[in-house]
Amino acid sequence: MAFLHLTEELNGVAPVAGRDFQVVVISFDPRDTPALAAGHKTTCLHAYNWPGQTDGWHFLVGTQASIDTVARAVGFHYTFDQRQGKFVHPTGVMVLTPEGRFSHNFFGIDAAPADLESAIHDAAARRATRVDQLNQQYCVDYDPTLTIRGRRIMRLLQLVCIGFAALLFGYIGLKIAHDIRQHASPAGSPHLLQEVES
Repeated sequence: MAFLHLTEELNGVAPVAGRDFQVVVISFDPRDTPALAAGHKTTCLHAYNWPGQTDGWHFLVGTQASIDTVARAVGFHYTFDQRQGKFVHPTGVMVLTPEGRFSHNFFGIDAAPADLESAIHDAAARRATRVDQLNQQYCVDYDPTLTIRGRRIMRLLQLVCIGFAALLFGYIGLKIAHDIRQHASPAGSPHLLQEVES
């Protein structure tokens, strides 16, 4: 889960959650319950290197209407894949100033602790940087068989793999047959060598 990666990254920074900054995790799944959010919070607090800083962690759930309001406000886009029963969404961390303005965005789940610490200091100083959308990563299980083009590509890859395997086994078979013929030649028989010498 992304918030566990965030906890690991925060363990590598000097500022402390609850003392120097606040961590806010918002669920965009209206099916999530306060009990589930409390469980996630407990998991993160156990993994965090600064025990006792419970006031610095906030795990929020809400109705679809409230989730949509927050998502629009921060520019967070997601959709629900009915076939897989999962949400398709970007992963990342948004760092805000004390006034709630954007300072930094980290897309993906592997933000370097040094970069995250720098972003926390920048946000505290009300500094902001440009958001790089090119590094955006999505949390999704891609199924290439859902489209006609995807199915054709998968079929082509299967045929290429079968052809390569056939060539490989054919080469191995020819090599083995060649070695057998060499070992069975008259030059390899001591009896025939004696007849030639006599």
